[in-house]
Amino acid sequence: MESEGKAKVDVDDLAAQFRDTIAATGNKYKYKDFDRAFSTWIRRHADEPRRGRPFGVYLTKTQKAQAEWDEDRRIHDQLAAEERMTQHAVEN
Repeated sequence: MESEGKAKVDVDDLAAQFRDTIAATGNKYKYKDFDRAFSTWIRRHADEPRRGRPFGVYLTKTQKAQAEWDEDRRIHDQLAAEERMTQHAVEN
């Protein structure tokens, strides 16, 4: 069921993500009621789909820093390429 303003969710995919997270973390969240935890998992994903990331996937500080560095490098390389193209156009 889709509520107004809520994202569509693929319940089968989210169920697989939920099972994988529990298996990978050894239930570090200490869920006592897995049915209720899964229902919450689904609702939260519908409310905030995490900008394209699967719900429950969080980056470590190192991964965030690496992603920021990669993005900065990509922008730097793009600007450098544009500058070279401009310089080439001026020379010709």
